[in-house]
Amino acid sequence: MCSNRLWRLWDCRQAAEEGPPPRRCRKVSLLGAAAAFAGLLGLAAVSPAAEAPPMRVGSEIAYPPFCSLDAQGRADGFSVELIRESLRAMNREATFRVGEWNEVRGWLERGEVEALPLVGRTPEREALYD
Repeated sequence: MCSNRLWRLWDCRQAAEEGPPPRRCRKVSLLGAAAAFAGLLGLAAVSPAAEAPPMRVGSEIAYPPFCSLDAQGRADGFSVELIRESLRAMNREATFRVGEWNEVRGWLERGEVEALPLVGRTPEREALYD
């Protein structure tokens, strides 16, 4: 039985390379995606993160549209919202500290913030950050 299921999954992969996948392949894909999503929701529901303190996040002042300041001087932008929503999905909140890039990077190196919304990957940074 198991080998039959594995064969059908393999058959779906091959069919996808040859053209539109058969109806049963789409069904398998949807079921797999639904199962993965349900698993993630289950992890978030039992996560002890609900009692964790807000994550301290550093944000650059002027790197629109990713990081910037709103009219009230608070962190804003695509990357800031991405972090907020990701943490919200884990029942966590974020407190943002904003500054110039060199200042923000220093905060991370000294442990004054735990994360930065957007950092380009370079060999130098790979050696410093995980």
